[in-house]
Amino acid sequence: MLRPSLPRPFLIGVVLSALGCEQDSKLISVLPTLAVSSTSVAPVATVGGPPVTETVTIVNGTDGALDGLSLSVQFIGGVSGWLTATLSQTTATREQAATIQLRATPGTLGLGVYQANVAVSAQGAANGPIRIAVRLTIDPRPPAKLAIVTQASAQSPNGVAFDRQPMVQLLNAIDEPAAKAGVVVAVTIGSGGGQLTGSTTAVTGPDGRATFSGLSLLGSVGNRTLIFSAPNVTPATSAPVELVPGVANGLEAASAPIQTADAGTAVTEAPRARVVDQSGNGIAGFPITFVASAGSAIAPSGNLTTSATGTAGPTSWVLNPVAGANSVTASAAGLAGSPVTFTATGRVGAAATLVKQSGDNVTGLVNSVLGTPHVVKATDGFGNGVSGVAISWGVTGGGSVNPTAGVTDQNGAAQAVRALPGAPGAATTTATATIGGTVRTVSFAVTVVNAGPALIVKVTGDGQTAVAGATLPMGLQVRITNGLGNPEPNAQVTFTTPNGGTFPGGISVVTDANGLASTTWKLGTVAGPQTAQAAVGGPPPAVFTATATAGAISASQSTVAVSPTTITAGGSGSLITVTVKDGGGNPINGLSVVLGVIGAATTTPIGATNPSGQATSTLTATVAGTKVISATVGGTLITQTATVTVVAGTPTQIVALVATTPPVQFGLAVSPAPSVQVRDQFNNGVPGVTVTFGITSGQSTVAPASTVTNSSGTASGSWVIAALFTGPAPDNVYNRLVATASGGGISGNPITFLGTATVSFASDLVPSFQRTQPNGGCTQAGCHGASQVPNFTSSAAALYPFLTTGTRYVVPGDSVNSTTTTNLLWRKPSVAPHTGGVFPANRVTIIKAWIVQGAPNN
Repeated sequence: MLRPSLPRPFLIGVVLSALGCEQDSKLISVLPTLAVSSTSVAPVATVGGPPVTETVTIVNGTDGALDGLSLSVQFIGGVSGWLTATLSQTTATREQAATIQLRATPGTLGLGVYQANVAVSAQGAANGPIRIAVRLTIDPRPPAKLAIVTQASAQSPNGVAFDRQPMVQLLNAIDEPAAKAGVVVAVTIGSGGGQLTGSTTAVTGPDGRATFSGLSLLGSVGNRTLIFSAPNVTPATSAPVELVPGVANGLEAASAPIQTADAGTAVTEAPRARVVDQSGNGIAGFPITFVASAGSAIAPSGNLTTSATGTAGPTSWVLNPVAGANSVTASAAGLAGSPVTFTATGRVGAAATLVKQSGDNVTGLVNSVLGTPHVVKATDGFGNGVSGVAISWGVTGGGSVNPTAGVTDQNGAAQAVRALPGAPGAATTTATATIGGTVRTVSFAVTVVNAGPALIVKVTGDGQTAVAGATLPMGLQVRITNGLGNPEPNAQVTFTTPNGGTFPGGISVVTDANGLASTTWKLGTVAGPQTAQAAVGGPPPAVFTATATAGAISASQSTVAVSPTTITAGGSGSLITVTVKDGGGNPINGLSVVLGVIGAATTTPIGATNPSGQATSTLTATVAGTKVISATVGGTLITQTATVTVVAGTPTQIVALVATTPPVQFGLAVSPAPSVQVRDQFNNGVPGVTVTFGITSGQSTVAPASTVTNSSGTASGSWVIAALFTGPAPDNVYNRLVATASGGGISGNPITFLGTATVSFASDLVPSFQRTQPNGGCTQAGCHGASQVPNFTSSAAALYPFLTTGTRYVVPGDSVNSTTTTNLLWRKPSVAPHTGGVFPANRVTIIKAWIVQGAPNN
C-alpha cells in the first residue's frame, strides 16, 4: 500500500495536534516495535540425515516499518557451523511480515543435543535485539518400545470414560524418548476380561507421544490391565484398573418370582429385587419401591435402599387370608425391567369352622317345600371354603329335610331342602360336621304360615314431585303378597291421604292376578311434603310420599315490604323484603328478583328467593324524597309496591338562594326577597330549622325577624330599605341584613346580605325638583327663579358646577346627616335657611344618597 513520504515523527505530531493534545516544543514520535512468532525452536534430526528447517516470523508491533533487519548466530557449547539463519527481507510491516529460515545440518554431528542463539535486530526499533533459542536433537535410534507416561484412572465406573485417559511414549533402545510422529498405538484388555470402548487407537505426535480419549471398560467388577502396542515395538502393560459398578441401568428379580403358601401365612422367601448397571453389576444406595397387592402384607414396605450388592426387599411377605393370587411389585424409576412382579398363590387351609351361608329365617306355607335351600359352608381359619367335609342334616318342629347327609363342594358349601309341616309355627333345620375333632352344629330358623294377604309393598309412584293441587304424573301402585311372598289376587286395597288430596283413579281398588292395585293421586293445594297410604287389612299399610311445589308466580299474592318506612339521608337503610307466592299462597323458592326504584337511591344486590319465598335487599339514599320500590320476578311485575321516605339529616350548612348584594331603592322591598336554605351534608334542605333575620347596619326593616324553614329547608323575609346608611366609608352605601340558622356545626352561618342603595335619576331625582309654581306651573327646582333652575338634561360636566357654585343648591358632603333643615334640598353653611316648601324626609334622604353616590354622575 502506498504511504506518504513525510517523516513518521512529523505525521504523529500532526495527529496529536488535531486531537487537542498538549505537546512540548518538540514533536512526539512513536517507534515501531520488534516481535517474533517464536523465541524457542527444537528441531530433531538423525545422525548423517538430511538438514531440518524451522521458520520464525518477524512481526512489527506498531504502524510503520521495521527497516534494516539483521541476524547474528551464536553457538553454545563449542560446536558451531551446524545452523544457518536467513532473512526473507530486510523490512517488516503490519501488512507484510519478514520470515527467518533456520536450517540445521546434522553433517558429522554425533548423538546429543546442540544449542545456539539467533539474535534479531532492526534499525530504529523501540526494542531489540530479540533472541531465538535453537535446540537440535540428534537421535539415530528408531522407536523400540512403548512406555506409559500417564496411567489410566486407578478406579473407573463400569461403562464410564476414564477420568484420567492414558498417554504412552515411544522409546528407543536405550530408553530415550523417540520423537517419531504418525505411529499408530492400539490398546487392548490384558487381563480381567470384559470390553473396552471408546477410541482404542491413538497416533503419536512429533514428540513420539500418543494420548487416548474416551476409553471406558465394560464388564463385571474387578481389576483389569491394559496392553498398549504398536508395530515393531515392545508393548507396555498398564497398572491395574479397578472396575466398579457404573450407572444404574436395570431392575431384576433377586429372589423366586413365583411361590405358593397357605392363605394368610408367610411365603418361604420374601421378595427381593436388584438394581444393576449395563453389565449386571449391583448398584448400591438406589431406592426401590415395594407395593403388595390388596390383602397381603410386606414388611417393611415402600421405598427401600439397595445394599452393597445392589439388592433390596422386605423381610417378610404374608399372603392374603383369602385364598388366591397375591403379588408384590418392585419398581425403580427410569430403569429397564421396572417394575418387577413377584407372585404367590394362597392355598386353602384345614377346615376350622362351620357357618350358615343362606336359607336362615325363611317363611313358608303349611304343607309346602321351601323355595330357598339351607346352605352351610366349611371354612379354614381365614374363611376360605374347604371341600370334602361331611355334613349331616336334621329337623325339629315337624316336616323333613333332603338330603340328610352330604359333603361340601369345591367352594366348601353343602345344601339341603326343607319340607314344612301342616300346622303354622316355628321349625328348625340343623347341619352338623366334625371339624378338627370337634362336633359343630348350626341351626336355620323357619316360620310356617297360613295363606292370605301378608304383605303390601309399594311398586311405583313413591317420592314424586308436582305442583300443589296437580295430579302426579305417575300413578300409585302396590303389590299384595301372601306369607310366601307370592302375589295375592282379589284383595281390596283402600287409598287415603290426610293432605286434602283426592284419588281420581279410585279410592278402593281390587288387586289383579299379579297382586297389583293402582290409582292416581291429586295433591292437596298446600306446598310441602304430602303422604298417602294404601291399606289391605292385616299387614301394615304402604305409605307413599310426595312433594308439592309452588305453582306459577301470583302478582297479587306476592308482596313488597320495607322497614322502616322512613330513613335519614346517608344513614341506616331500609330493609326491602320481597315475598313471592303462587296463587295458593305457597312460597316459591329459588327465583331471581329484580328491584326497581323510582327516586335516587341505592340497593344492595338481592339474591334468589329462599325456601320461604323471600329475598331481601337494603335501600339507602343521600337524596331526600320519596322512593317507590317495585319488584319483578321471573318477568312478572308484583302488583304491590312499597314507599320509603328519605328525610334530610342534621343541618350542616346554610346557603343563600338569592344574590347577597342586591341593588335596592329606598322605601321599597328588596326583590327578590332575601332567601336562604339550610342543608344537610348531602345538600338536602332541612325543614323546621329556626332562621333569624337581623339588621346589622343601615336603616331598613325586615319581617318576619324569625321564621322556620319550610319542607324544602328554605326561609325568607321581606326587607325594606328605609334610609341611606351613612356609616364609615367605604361601605357607607350598604344596608346589612344577617340570616342566622340555629344550631351548631353549620358551615356558612350566618349569611350577610348587603343592600346597595341605588338612586335613579329619572325616577327618584327628577320628581323631587318638579313642583307646580304660582307663575303658571313651570317645572322648577324648589321655588327658585327660572335662572336658578338646573338643566337636568345637560351633561354631568355642566350640571355639577351649576349645582355647586356660589350659593346654589348643593355641596357634596355637607350636612349629610342633618335633621334640622329637612326643608332644604341642601345648603352651604353661609346660605340662610331655605324658605321654600318642605320636602318629605324620605325625599331629602334620596337626594342625599344621590349626592353621596356622585350627584349627577350617576
